[in-house]
Amino acid sequence: MSAPTARRRRRRGAPAADDRPDVARWVLTGRPRPRVEDTIRIADLMRVAVMSTFGWTRDPRTGRKIPCAPPEISGHGGDNGALREDPSHGHAFWLPEDADNDGWIDHVTVWLPGGFHPDWQAKLSGLRKLWLNPRDRASGDAEAHARAVKEWSLALDGFGAPVDFASVSRLFGSSRVWTSLTPFLAAGHLKRDRYGGEVRRLLKRRGLVSPEVADAVQVTPETTLRLTRGKDLRPTHFHRVRSRGSERQPDSQGSFLTLTFPETQDGPLVLGFASHFGLGLFGPGNDTVP
Repeated sequence: MSAPTARRRRRRGAPAADDRPDVARWVLTGRPRPRVEDTIRIADLMRVAVMSTFGWTRDPRTGRKIPCAPPEISGHGGDNGALREDPSHGHAFWLPEDADNDGWIDHVTVWLPGGFHPDWQAKLSGLRKLWLNPRDRASGDAEAHARAVKEWSLALDGFGAPVDFASVSRLFGSSRVWTSLTPFLAAGHLKRDRYGGEVRRLLKRRGLVSPEVADAVQVTPETTLRLTRGKDLRPTHFHRVRSRGSERQPDSQGSFLTLTFPETQDGPLVLGFASHFGLGLFGPGNDTVP
């Protein structure tokens, strides 16, 4: 029996493309759905769930688990070391999303800049749920442990290009103005020009825009993130530390920002510390190009 594959979203009237889709998007459901403040936690869980579809092996010398997923998915190179120093950031971004801005995560997107191989699409098509099984509960406290276990259902919306999801997702589209959907945390030590200088540095390092365009970007700090329901959020309301890994974190607080570019930019736009896990995520502003 052949492996299941998800439908690929296509723009109306667009010719069939030979290039690989670089976006996979799921609808997340459950009661209750996770809060947007848990973005980094849900991103971590999504990565683990996807990695599990590829399986694991053991290092015969150390007994350490080694992922069978390709480096583009796992974020680890041939020596199983993290790909943090790759300036192109070509491995997967795990991006939970609150699409209706009500404070609850309702979608999860995996963005893979180099595109999904057909075999990888087949594996991801079988993903049906996310689960949280806390490991720090006392083994004898079975009832408390059962209450702590959480599970959410996933339904694959499809594979495609960013433009294919621009009408339904806050992560995509084209705009000169991009506003924070999650806190931006500096990936390096903040200098005198604070977050403005750090954003411009990262734009240049990633090669997202030319140095001249990066230098012209206006960076405006915002105090809160406004939701359509409930209280406004501050950066410190968000979890800002990954549950797995020991990446150095130079900025423990973060900030919401509005970025104004001199020319239109296409999404997704995600920058800074833990950007592969949903922090530093921006959405297009009011001058969005349809």
